[in-house]
Formats: sequence, structure tokens, C-alpha cells
Amino acid sequence: MRTHSPAIRCSSLKSNFAVGVLHSMRQRDFDVDAAYLQGVYVDRRVFARAPKYLRRYDERGVEYVWLLLRALYGGPDSGRLWYNTYAHYMMHEETICPFQRCHFEPCTFVSVIDGEATPPVRIICSVYVDDGRTWDNCADVCDGFYDRLSARLSITRDGGGLTYMIGMDIALGEGWVRIYSSTYILNMCERWLDYPIGEYDYVGTPSHPKLMELFEAAYVTKGNTPPELSTRYRSLVGSLIFPCPATRPDCLFAAGILARAMSFATEDLFKAAIYCLVYMGQSHDTGITYSRNVPDAELYVHWSDSDWSTRRSTTGGTAQLAGGSTSAISRRQECVTGSSTHAE
Repeated sequence: MRTHSPAIRCSSLKSNFAVGVLHSMRQRDFDVDAAYLQGVYVDRRVFARAPKYLRRYDERGVEYVWLLLRALYGGPDSGRLWYNTYAHYMMHEETICPFQRCHFEPCTFVSVIDGEATPPVRIICSVYVDDGRTWDNCADVCDGFYDRLSARLSITRDGGGLTYMIGMDIALGEGWVRIYSSTYILNMCERWLDYPIGEYDYVGTPSHPKLMELFEAAYVTKGNTPPELSTRYRSLVGSLIFPCPATRPDCLFAAGILARAMSFATEDLFKAAIYCLVYMGQSHDTGITYSRNVPDAELYVHWSDSDWSTRRSTTGGTAQLAGGSTSAISRRQECVTGSSTHAE
């Protein structure tokens, strides 16, 4: 955390979508231009040695060093410096509608202005490194914030992030928001599948019918994976994992089992990964919809379960708000449990 810019969690971003839908909040987006070059040192002095062809010396032959006012692009601390600059502006420099940083999510800032308005004026701002998104219930106040932000930082407003962000396609409607990963999944299909997705037989589930048997067979051959297969398998499974926590929680279990075999992949498991990809490709427009019109929309509900495995069980769970999943997990437990109660 001392050198990197934090990125917003999928669960936090989806929770913002749900809250925005429930409270009829307007959405806007912005992109920070060359964000890592906009970070400013404010609490310390940093010196750097000049490149060889730019070095200068004083009359004693002592080399001059540079005093950095901003981070060098690609430097080890440029990401963190950008985040600190942005957070400092939000919490200290912005005085008209000052923001508070969320304790659980350092990439989400909230401004609440108590006044005569009912409900109070509220702005939620979340950033993924240099991609920002806001939810507000007062256009004039939020637009004023954008004006002040653009005067302090170089940003591009409403540059397309409203309908696509972090690999997610976003559809907006009156009282609802739908997120899905159609663009990302179709690009994966073009890269990994031998034929167009429409030429494959229908696949009804993300898990291969013999997924666990294939995993157990691969576990026995641990350490005998050819390097070419290992690279190919890791690349495919890593690509499958990316959309699962965000928009495809239905594929979390299958992708999680496949990911456990990263160090002992087999051709059969690779085919099982292709099977999962075909399922995702055939349902590429499937996603999560948040709506304020569903029953008990403001009720936050969480479910959890376990597969009661003979070894380490797999815990699965999802949380729901506004009729859609705001977080989902499928994770191998860290211990062997002695009862179904303990496993769940």
C-alpha cells in the first residue's frame, strides 16, 4: 500500500450501483488524464539522480541531483502518490462539499450536505486508479464539484465510462441498472475457441459434468505438466476468473476449481476450462440487474453454503441488495471440518 494506488473492490462498486438505484441517484463518470503524472509530493522531499547525459557538477566536482516536484511515470511510488494527491483534494481541498473516505473501502468517498433539502444532498464518488464514477441526488451540487475537480486536476468528463468500466458493460434505465461482461467474454471466445460461439452445442452449466473427477486425476499427476500446457492453461483460467466476482457469480465455483490446478494442469482440465468458456460465451449477455421495483428491494440478504467435501470443503455465498448480487464468493476452506455445521 505504500507504493500502489488502491483499486475499488467489485463488491463495493456493485453496492454503489444498488444504492444508487434504490435512491434514484444520477450517475456520471470521469477519467483522469495521465493520473500518475498529476501526483504531487506534499509531505516529503524526494531527490533523484539525473540521467547520465544530463548530469551537471558544481565547481567542486560534486554532482547535482534533481528535486522532484512530481512522481516519475513508472516510478515505484507514482501510483501511491497519485492516490494520496486525489484523496487529499477530496478530504481537505474540497471545501464546498467535503468528502469523507469510507473506512472499509479506501476508493470510495462520500459527501453529505445537511441543509433544508430532504433528503440531504449526497454524492458518492468511487475511483478505480484513474477511472471515476459518481452517484448524486442533486445535479447542481455535483456539477459544481466536477467544475472544481477539473480546475484542480486534468480530467475528461463523461468519456464513455458510464456504459463500460473495468471490463463491465453497464446498461442504465429508469429505476434499474444491469451489469454484464459481454464485450470481455466475446473477446475471450475469439481468442480461445476454434469455432464461432454459435457453432457449439448448447452448454447448460459452467461446470464440466466430470470436473471434480478430472481435478482428482490431475492432482495425482502433480508436477508432470508440460511448460507449454501450463502457460496455456494459466492464461485461459486467469481470463475466466476475471469477470466472475463482478458479473458472473454463476461461474465462480467452476473457475475456482480450475484455478486450484494451476500447478498441475492436464489437457482434460484445459478442455473443462474451454467448456466453461463456451457456457459463458453462449450466455455472454447474462449479468446482474439492480432494480428498486423488486420486492424487498432495500432488504440486504446474505446466503452461504458448503459442498461438504471429503477433504477441504468449498464455501460459497452471495449477498443481495436491490434484487441483485452485490458480492459473491466461492473459496476453499482453510481446514478440514468435522461436521456439516462447522463446514457451513
